[in-house]
Amino acid sequence: MTKGLVVRADNTKEYVEIQDWKEIQDIVGGFFSVVDFGNKGYFCYIDDEGKLKNQPLNKLATDLWYDSGQMILVGDYLAGNALFFGGIDDEGNDMDIPEDFINVFMRYE
Repeated sequence: MTKGLVVRADNTKEYVEIQDWKEIQDIVGGFFSVVDFGNKGYFCYIDDEGKLKNQPLNKLATDLWYDSGQMILVGDYLAGNALFFGGIDDEGNDMDIPEDFINVFMRYE
């Protein structure tokens, strides 16, 4: 199992333990894409069609994404639930998110 942090569009957060990709789909609401945060040591999964499904803006995840230094189109945003993990190991597996990662969002609330 891998520990992740769900950041929902309503600003609620919850640590979860994930066993497989089906659980990721359940959390984000469909097929998922990876959102890169550069060399920050974490990434998140979001619903690949979140905007097409009119999922709400995830302000916390979007603000963190904009502050990551990644090239982002002006006005782009992350929609729906975001599931954060602590990077990828040498074998390509998701790594646990640190227990104190929730504190990263404190400055955005």
